[in-house]
Amino acid sequence: MIQLYHVEKRYAPNIIALNDINLHIKKGEFIFLTGHTGAGKSTLLRVLLREELPTKGQIIVHGRNIVKMRNTQIPYLRREIGIVFQDFKLMKERTVFENVALALRILNLPKSEINKRVWQTLRMVDLSDRSDTPVIRLSGGEQQRVAIARAVINEPVILLADEPTGSLDPTISEYIMSLFEDINARGTTVLIATHDIDTVQRMKKRWLSLQKGKISEQN
Repeated sequence: MIQLYHVEKRYAPNIIALNDINLHIKKGEFIFLTGHTGAGKSTLLRVLLREELPTKGQIIVHGRNIVKMRNTQIPYLRREIGIVFQDFKLMKERTVFENVALALRILNLPKSEINKRVWQTLRMVDLSDRSDTPVIRLSGGEQQRVAIARAVINEPVILLADEPTGSLDPTISEYIMSLFEDINARGTTVLIATHDIDTVQRMKKRWLSLQKGKISEQN
């Protein structure tokens, strides 16, 4: 599903964000990516999403070499990858429904199909009763659930999340992680970048540790 071969990312001759990364993630796996701030976690997610190109190496995502991918093909790649950002990146003045529906509207799907899929997804994250609420009026945990709903509305084969529980209290964090487990159980490959070692150890999933741009540990 995801394969990295000798991937390196340099921002300057002496600034190495990723250093000779070799990694194989199977279809349907649930993996945590740990490491301190600046270890390279977010950079790894960005190169998987083709927001950035590696300086060296090859990356295979869902059978395609995304390093050699033409720019015109990138939007099609991103339809297969859901992303949950650390700062949510929601349209705060728009409603929950509007935020979740946006990706489907960009695809020009029929209104009836958009409504059906948005309501299904809002029920999955337990937000159907907040559909008409502007996002700015939601709690942090609720906003995170909107971000998750938006990320999975296209039924992606891969879901990436960057510190999805970093600003949430432990109880809400547990609930968010249970949502990721439910999404994974439906067949989606999940990769979560986090510095929350307690959550990683509690959930007993495969995890990778990044230190100074290198994978130093795999379990």
